[in-house]
Amino acid sequence: MNSHGGKDRVAIVAGASGGIGVVTVRALLAAGFRVVAAAPEDALLDALREELAGADSRALVVPTDITVAVEVERLAARALVGFGRIDALVNVAGIGSTPTREWSASSRSICSARRA
Repeated sequence: MNSHGGKDRVAIVAGASGGIGVVTVRALLAAGFRVVAAAPEDALLDALREELAGADSRALVVPTDITVAVEVERLAARALVGFGRIDALVNVAGIGSTPTREWSASSRSICSARRA
């Protein structure tokens, strides 16, 4: 970021409703960006929408499945209509779930073996 921070800049955050995505949206807003938060429609996106309701029109929430081209085109159009530009795209979208205990224990063993 330059010395002007995010003032007047617009960022799209894909995967905005997950842990890293939510933190990224908050950080960009705090830095002065206008943010377009994109994620599939679900309870997590609903919660983010409620949180961002007080962002003084500096945030848009756009339900989007980034694996569907027409939805990505709609996302870009909403950003351009809402804010007039797109300066950054942050993609923290992913497919997966919370690791199971078995996976976590296994990955710790692998990491420990690599350090040895």
